[in-house]
Amino acid sequence: MSDLDICVRPVDRALIRDAIETVGGVFRGTESGDEQFLIQQTIGVEFHGRLLYRKGPDGAIVNYPCWELVDSTKNRLTEEGFALNLIGQAVYDLSKGGPGG
Repeated sequence: MSDLDICVRPVDRALIRDAIETVGGVFRGTESGDEQFLIQQTIGVEFHGRLLYRKGPDGAIVNYPCWELVDSTKNRLTEEGFALNLIGQAVYDLSKGGPGG
């Protein structure tokens, strides 16, 4: 993977965007609703509001529920959530031709 992928609650997007821009992050765009930033012109950071999703037959994005995969007491993904996130990233990267594709 060529960037830092961080799972966030969608309701926190505005707060996160303000925080990342405060430390010099530059908004680069969105991909399927996930916001992408560049820090110091070399570090890519992408904020995901879900762990996994797919496109339905009509092209609409279907989100899989992700917040039951977050351990709120530890403020991180559960082991299952972390594993699903890694698998999803690997499959996506391979479908695009390799890491960071």
